Amino acid sequence: MKKILYNYVFYPLAVFTGALTLLLSGCEKDEIPAGEVTPVIPVVSSMDPANVLVTMADCGGEVTDDGGGEITARGVVWGTTPLPTVDLTTKTNEGSGTGKFVSKVTGLLPGTTYYFRAYATNSAGTGYGGVTSKNFVTRPFPPGITGLVADASGNLYQTVVIGTRTWMVENLKTTKFRDGTNIPNVSDDSQWGLLTTAAYCNLNNVVKNGEVYGRLYNWHSVNDAKGLCPAGWHVPTDVEWTALMDYAGGRTVAGGKLKQSGSTHWYGANVFGTNEFGFTAMPGDFRPSNGIYVYHLFNSCYFWTSTPVSPTSTTAYYNWLPYSDKIVTRASTDKKTGYSVRCIKDI
Repeated sequence: MKKILYNYVFYPLAVFTGALTLLLSGCEKDEIPAGEVTPVIPVVSSMDPANVLVTMADCGGEVTDDGGGEITARGVVWGTTPLPTVDLTTKTNEGSGTGKFVSKVTGLLPGTTYYFRAYATNSAGTGYGGVTSKNFVTRPFPPGITGLVADASGNLYQTVVIGTRTWMVENLKTTKFRDGTNIPNVSDDSQWGLLTTAAYCNLNNVVKNGEVYGRLYNWHSVNDAKGLCPAGWHVPTDVEWTALMDYAGGRTVAGGKLKQSGSTHWYGANVFGTNEFGFTAMPGDFRPSNGIYVYHLFNSCYFWTSTPVSPTSTTAYYNWLPYSDKIVTRASTDKKTGYSVRCIKDI
């Protein structure tokens, strides 16, 4: 009788022990292997804004902890209401990694309050710089600034009346012709030097340079029938540029009165820049006709006219404003050269 009782008790005990073993082994499979860490949201701080201008500002932040996961994106996001998130399209992406970064925030409206936060994203989610957003107010229109005009790419430009004519206050940034056709972006040096059709580039092939200083266009873009400037505007002729120089006191002094004041966007000291008329000439520099960049960045302004030297010439006129003087030099160069463009309103 004792033997039968023993077998009766042992069997359920064995079943229970086996089930417990299976349960524990199943739990072990879900455990995180030794040495691995579950990522958490990154830790980010926002820096104070700097160089706040009429339509742009420098904003940035620092990723101090990646949260144990790879940072796949970091930058700043901004808007006109507090606590903007990366769901907005108004954000920058400065790549991956930890540490400090600075973003050039562009396309802003004058005299407007903007809120921004630095952000960083890993597999756990997106972290933001602080529980509150920082803010800044863009500068208002300078005296004489009269309004805004949009190009085919959606960029907004301030305008100013100088004498009897209305000019853009910024270098052209469009990547499309007036009819919406894309302008080819040519970065290859040798290809640029062979062009006989319209093209643009960003100085030194850096997109941010184009966003801040405007694109560089060859003269074939200037002369294209599809129209480089917005409707109701055009690239000024040699005569129209000369009239502007005359109104500003002549070519020996006009450069100082037309250049952006200060040295924020200049390689050199920008001697004599007073921006007396609100024209705000900025140093987009240029791309040589052979396509190879060889000069200092941001030390001079070069503006195309729409006037060729002759109907059959391979050269056209331009105006040069150096950082180190107050003059404006009129000269001609190969139509393959990449220069900045300012637009003037039709009469």
